[in-house]
Amino acid sequence: MKILNIKISALPPENNSFWMKLLLFLCIPFLFIFAILLLIGWGIYSGISSIISAVKEDFFGIKDKTNIKTSKNILFENEQFKLKKEDYLPDENSQEYKIFDDFCAKSNEHLDDDGYIFYKLTDEKSATDLNGAIISEFQEDIGNYILLQNLILEDNQLKNQLISFDKNTRKITVLADIKDFFWLDFDSETKTINGYNNKEQIEIAISE
Repeated sequence: MKILNIKISALPPENNSFWMKLLLFLCIPFLFIFAILLLIGWGIYSGISSIISAVKEDFFGIKDKTNIKTSKNILFENEQFKLKKEDYLPDENSQEYKIFDDFCAKSNEHLDDDGYIFYKLTDEKSATDLNGAIISEFQEDIGNYILLQNLILEDNQLKNQLISFDKNTRKITVLADIKDFFWLDFDSETKTINGYNNKEQIEIAISE
């Protein structure tokens, strides 16, 4: 996997026109009514589904597959290795916390106890290059690779890297240094990774 192109540009200006605000204000009552109807519909659906599931299990011995829970704490697992991810939040009084929080602030985010946005990886089976790595919520599975945003704290500086993890070799490849860009998402059709911070946006074209 390799980088084809990296494009950085300024964020487009927000549309704060009077008419847009007025339209949004007029839509609020309709959205409120729609939300109430949606909640009522969901309640009815959940009740009926529960009754059907109970009947299927009690009388026919059929268990819904949706009742089978899968762990959200596993990044990837196969016969050779297993990567466990745990919520990562530095001590609030530490310098490490301040560094991570300053980094998040560049994208209008902040560390807190309610919403973890970083994870620490641990090998549960065979060793991999990702053991002990700190990653963000960006995790994209592409064939034999997993794209990740890896954050490394060195000399009170935070390195922000886009990396690929090879499922076969258990090795990582640093694809690009993405500096202050935080939230990332992947467009599978164009094979493009998009990210942003307070001022700019980044577009990274990749190839397998």
